[in-house]
Amino acid sequence: MVENEVPGELDLHNLTDKKAADSTGVVNPETRVMPGQTIHCRICEVDYAKFLVKCSSRSSDLANSEYRREKDPYYDQEREDRELQKATEEKQRAQKAAQIYTKRHIVHPSFKNISYGESEKLMELMEQGEVIVRPSSKVD
Repeated sequence: MVENEVPGELDLHNLTDKKAADSTGVVNPETRVMPGQTIHCRICEVDYAKFLVKCSSRSSDLANSEYRREKDPYYDQEREDRELQKATEEKQRAQKAAQIYTKRHIVHPSFKNISYGESEKLMELMEQGEVIVRPSSKVD
């Protein structure tokens, strides 16, 4: 059973990468798993007609992070591409917004290694006439 109670099928050849010690070469499932035991699997195939998923618990299948099933003929590839591009652009914008300042060893009571927004918040708490010296956010 998969999490949402869809029946799952795990064939003997998809149980493990290890070979059996005996001459048959077939792994005895009782040596690898117990009844009722939860195991991690990768879904390899979905049989919609039988309402069944075929799985693999081989370590080589689980370690392969680039595994991708074939997409059905109605899959909207253009939309996926647009969403990936949008996510990439948002990530780049977030990286630009979160500027990382170079750690400077400047010994001055007014120097703070903070952003413009942080300096504005800090200035609200300060007395009139006090100053904050901060690094420039402009790239050379």
